Amino acid sequence: MLIFVALSLIALSLLVEWVFHIVKENIEIEWPVDAGRKAIDRRARAARMRGWTALN
Repeated sequence: MLIFVALSLIALSLLVEWVFHIVKENIEIEWPVDAGRKAIDRRARAARMRGWTALN
């Protein structure tokens, strides 16, 4: 009985993980941390481009 409960809990957690993964890929949730990181990357890329054009 205990083994059945443990296996069902593991299966349920895997199912929840899988559903969350599918939903996250389809809806492409924009987490605040990711948004900040993208903004920093964008600024860094712009600065690199300015430096590149200044050199040429």
